[in-house]
Amino acid sequence: MIGISVSDILKMLEKIPIWKTLAETPKKIEQIEKRLLELEKNISSFKQKEICPSCGSENFRAIRSREANQRTYKCKDCEYKETRSIKNT
Repeated sequence: MIGISVSDILKMLEKIPIWKTLAETPKKIEQIEKRLLELEKNISSFKQKEICPSCGSENFRAIRSREANQRTYKCKDCEYKETRSIKNT
């Protein structure tokens, strides 16, 4: 019988540079998965919101499009309205 224990094998593996990286991989994957889930939960907060230039409310929405290059916005909070030209990209 060979006199090598599991702890002896682990000590030898720790001397191999790539082993440390491989040993840390499951923990890193778990951290990345948690961050991704958090980002997916909050994705709506990354969407660009229209802000009312009059009162600062986020309830400023497009209510009408005229032609291909104009859109009318209205604030649901303060009733402010404006028409904007839409830039074609």
